[in-house]
Amino acid sequence: MKNRLLNILETGNDAQIKEAQLAAYLQEKLSEADKQALEEAMNADIAGMEADALEGWLATADKKKLVEDAGEINRKLAQQLKGPQKRSRKKPIKQIAWLWLLLGFILLLALLGWLIIYWLQN
Repeated sequence: MKNRLLNILETGNDAQIKEAQLAAYLQEKLSEADKQALEEAMNADIAGMEADALEGWLATADKKKLVEDAGEINRKLAQQLKGPQKRSRKKPIKQIAWLWLLLGFILLLALLGWLIIYWLQN
């Protein structure tokens, strides 16, 4: 699922529409047969708001800038979905050694406190 989220132009249809195919379609570089097959694949896979977005996309005057903007959106979305990488760092072993030392000291204090209370009661 995460891999599907990293590519906003990928569809769920068996004949997936690739970004290069869509760019060629927008720049009118496809043959009529390829164009018709791509339109059928798009119509079979999209509905509602997605269809309106595609119509608006196709009505844009500057097709080359549109393809560049789609690529930039795709890269930014992929970067945001990957999330920050710095959070997964492990703490150095030195800090873990201090934690064990502190835990041992607390246990020693608890044991000494128990012994003192035990001896005072006898």
